[in-house]
Amino acid sequence: MALAVVVMLCSPISALVALDDFDLPEVMDWEAWEAVFRTGENAYATAAARARAQATFASTLERIQEHNGDAESTFRMGMNQFSDLTPEEFTKLVSRPLPPRRFGAVSDAGESPAAAPVDWRSAPVDWRSKLTPVKNQGACGSCWAFSATGAVESAYAIATGALRSLSEEDLVECAREPYGNLGCAGGDFVGSFEYLLAAKGLDSEVDYPYTARDGFGGGRCWTAAAERHVAAIDGYSIVKSNSSAALRSGVCLDPLPDTSSPR
Repeated sequence: MALAVVVMLCSPISALVALDDFDLPEVMDWEAWEAVFRTGENAYATAAARARAQATFASTLERIQEHNGDAESTFRMGMNQFSDLTPEEFTKLVSRPLPPRRFGAVSDAGESPAAAPVDWRSAPVDWRSKLTPVKNQGACGSCWAFSATGAVESAYAIATGALRSLSEEDLVECAREPYGNLGCAGGDFVGSFEYLLAAKGLDSEVDYPYTARDGFGGGRCWTAAAERHVAAIDGYSIVKSNSSAALRSGVCLDPLPDTSSPR
């Protein structure tokens, strides 16, 4: 299967993070939130740090309530484990510099051809059934791997009708040299696609589970798992940058990955 890819050059972060162990309401008061996320070893080191975090939490709560109260909003916001972090603190936690691209300019990867204009009013597209649940990258600069697996998961689901979770750890540990990726220190999903073409596939999340660190295979590629291929691609293309028409046409084919800023 071939993929269409959106590329935005910026520091890689995860736009969405799963709360694997909690089913949270959209809105929580400070004491209830702190009891879930900031107890024991996660408690604040000082009273001053707690006060700063509480002020940030209050600002986050106000923003969520304002957004959810907007009748024209098309999505809902809610609390998570980052609700006491400023944008700068969140970026420092999960963002890493983008390593130098190993495969030349973006267009060198094979820019997608121009497609006919799309009338979204008569041809709506909803890919939510072709997406795996939101995942958690943890404190690891591996959003590039999640972008790559997300694209392949969706393309696989569209092609076969089966939705299965693929291994980010396979990419974090195995798609390094010569693909220009640095594991938890950052990477580029274009290099990940080059790795998938060379390796002829990707393992499943179940077989090669994610650790949020450079460590499942002892910091080295777990070759036995990497050779178990459950999904593969036969190529990829880059959606033309700064073109809303190309983006609309591309997303008609499949969901598109990108790297973006949390701001």
